[in-house]
Amino acid sequence: AEYMGALVHNIRPLITGQHDQVSSAAGLCRHFWAQAPVPCSSPPQWEGRRVRTEKERDYQQVSRYFYDADNKRTRAIEEIESGKEREYVDRLTLYAEEKEYRVDLTTKKCNVTKPRHPFF
Repeated sequence: AEYMGALVHNIRPLITGQHDQVSSAAGLCRHFWAQAPVPCSSPPQWEGRRVRTEKERDYQQVSRYFYDADNKRTRAIEEIESGKEREYVDRLTLYAEEKEYRVDLTTKKCNVTKPRHPFF
């Protein structure tokens, strides 16, 4: 009975001739449905934490990750645990220069290579 009351209340404007509210709502719905869909985009700079775990290999990688689309560069400060071994790495990739700097934070040794993949 309560549902029927709500239904009659919502239909009443149609029956009594209050069409301007209904046509406005219909026009608004048509406006939103007629818009072309646009994919969302992420901000050009952001940072976050990243965790990668492979239990069968006894492997875990925990990183602070920095992304900069404007300057086409990324940075990851990583703690990599494989079995009982731990490695601490700071990786800066400059895609515009096609260089990746990888610093072992334990030994302070720096290797410079080409990026492993294109910037995305």
